[in-house]
Amino acid sequence: MSDLPVIAALAALVGVTAGSVAHAGPDVGLAPSDHILRCSNGDRESCAEAAKAANQDGDLRGALKFFDRACVLRHVDACVHLAALVATSRDSRLAGVAGYVALRACALGHAPSCARVIRSAPPIEPAPSAVAARAERACEAGDGRACAVLGLLTRNGDGVRKDERRANHLYRRACDLDQSIGCFALSRAYYFGRKLPRDKALVVALERRACSLDPASCRKRKR
Repeated sequence: MSDLPVIAALAALVGVTAGSVAHAGPDVGLAPSDHILRCSNGDRESCAEAAKAANQDGDLRGALKFFDRACVLRHVDACVHLAALVATSRDSRLAGVAGYVALRACALGHAPSCARVIRSAPPIEPAPSAVAARAERACEAGDGRACAVLGLLTRNGDGVRKDERRANHLYRRACDLDQSIGCFALSRAYYFGRKLPRDKALVVALERRACSLDPASCRKRKR
């Protein structure tokens, strides 16, 4: 699995200390070899373009490698494409990796991936403890997105002890920090009675808050 460093790269999932690097849009006039070169220098758009070219050529290993590289560099679409490729792959070595990639895309703000992680049954396979540790530090520093991610990890017991009560506390903190996914996750906890009393009024209030914070993802969930 050395050609697919998805699991090892999860330590950078939250990425709160090194913000997103601004890049210009892809230069479609470049040859694939040029995109590969630019990718090696940290250009996420070129990594994504190299992955697309490899995929079109039927080079699954190359597509996985470059989509993963772009995803690590915080390219949301690359994470989504990577999850789709992994999910449809017949390679047994990739079993369970799609859940990790969805978690990474969730951390980058891709609402459908967050919904997938929340609703996943069975839960995704345990993630490295380094991810939970980094999310913990970021959440304590006031990063709401990190609190939401840590809540998801804590609910599933991924890289941290499973504790639904603590997960609910983390969802609430994320919601208080204006993270739609935290509000939505907490609403699900009240709806299903996950270590909280069922409360329809709170479910409605939390869903409304989630929608007010992120109307686009709310519309997608209602489809």
